[in-house]
Amino acid sequence: MSNRISLVLAALIASIAAVGCGGGGSIGDGTLPLEATPGKILVKSAGCSASGFAGPRIMVYGGVEPYTIHNPWPEQIQLSTTYLEDAGDSFEVSLTGGMCLDAIELTIIDSDANVQTVTISHINSIGN
Repeated sequence: MSNRISLVLAALIASIAAVGCGGGGSIGDGTLPLEATPGKILVKSAGCSASGFAGPRIMVYGGVEPYTIHNPWPEQIQLSTTYLEDAGDSFEVSLTGGMCLDAIELTIIDSDANVQTVTISHINSIGN
């Protein structure tokens, strides 16, 4: 009987220890939803002339790595890369300028086909 109680206590202690350690996964193994930060970029310039604007770095995490970034307008929006190997990696957005952009969406797709978007707008600061 005492062996049985010892085994039950050992199993109980092991399960408490496993729960106590968090049991969490990594930021790219699918345990967290796919995210991109920042999710929106707003650029204001006179006449939408922000040529060479070097925007923020967009950090991607969650979902299932690796990630592919689709840019629907490469003539106006330039990306430092369209592929990220690991969660927590980032890419830079820059604008070629000369044209206003109204809520253009970059699409980030993880290897499990989850989708996240980053919205980019470039508006005329004159009169706004």
